[in-house]
Amino acid sequence: MPFIFIMKLRDALQNVDYDELVKLYEDVSKGSEHVKKLVSKKLDELENSAKSCAVCGKPIFFGDGAYTLIFGNDDFKKKANLCAVDCLDFFVKHLKKLEEKKATFGIKNEPYVEK
Repeated sequence: MPFIFIMKLRDALQNVDYDELVKLYEDVSKGSEHVKKLVSKKLDELENSAKSCAVCGKPIFFGDGAYTLIFGNDDFKKKANLCAVDCLDFFVKHLKKLEEKKATFGIKNEPYVEK
């Protein structure tokens, strides 16, 4: 199993109380039908959920070879799903234009601090 997955699982288990952890251990020891169903259901949801391209609006399905761009400040990340390289290129060019306009008007990308 990949190391990152194990780390995420370890972090998730930090929020499980003792009784639930014992039940989970027993389920995993017996072949883990409950966990198998849970994982299967989540995979079905991910594979069948259509997202749309941020540029052209085309539906994007899991495994289509699409792109996901995560951008923004550390305190407020945004995600854009893009169906092809041309849409990715258009999106990035548009972001550059926005940054240039912000610079023209002296707008900085700093987190808001209430005084």
